[in-house]
Order: sequence, then C-alpha cells, then structure tokens
Amino acid sequence: MIISMGNPLILIVSNKDNRVSRFSTWLNQYDLTYADTAEEAINIFSNNYLKIRVVLLDLVLPDYSGIEVLIKMKALSKLSEIVIVSDQFDIQRAVDCIKKGAFDYLLFP
Repeated sequence: MIISMGNPLILIVSNKDNRVSRFSTWLNQYDLTYADTAEEAINIFSNNYLKIRVVLLDLVLPDYSGIEVLIKMKALSKLSEIVIVSDQFDIQRAVDCIKKGAFDYLLFP
C-alpha cells in the first residue's frame, strides 16, 4: 500500500522485521512503502518509480539477490537513489554495488 501526503516516498525492501521496524522509526517523517521479496519490490517500483525517491534495498532477499534487484530497478529508471543495506562488511561487494548503480552501501548495525 502506498500513501502519499506530498513527502518523498521511500521503498524499504527487506524480509527482516527488525530492519523494517528500525527504518520505519528512523524515517517516520517520510511516506514509506514496503516489500519483503524481490519480486514484490520490482512490481512496486515499476508501478511507482516516478514517486519513489529512495530505495533501501536489503542485499539478501528470499527470492533474488539485492544486486539483481538493483540492476532491474536501474534498468527501469535512474531517477531513484538505491541504497544497499547489509549486515556483512564486504568491500568488494560494496564496490560492485556502487559500480552497478547503487548510491551507497550501508552496514546495518
């Protein structure tokens, strides 16, 4: 469900409840929408890419990798900034994500 009150729309893509809960708390001044699978995220993004300003994309998803989702989203639109979120520090993977179009690679605490 997407609720728009004129604030920037952020898509949170993660199947980890604690991560979604934390992001929701930290970003409560923005309009948020959620997906817990890559397929759902791509569907939401493809239907709303003109509204979505930021995507917080978990690197590990149950159906596809976050890198695959990043590539598909960037192929649909380059308007949104996509931030990869991971709980594992891997400098090579971070560099790879940035080269593929991620705005940043964040280590989730």
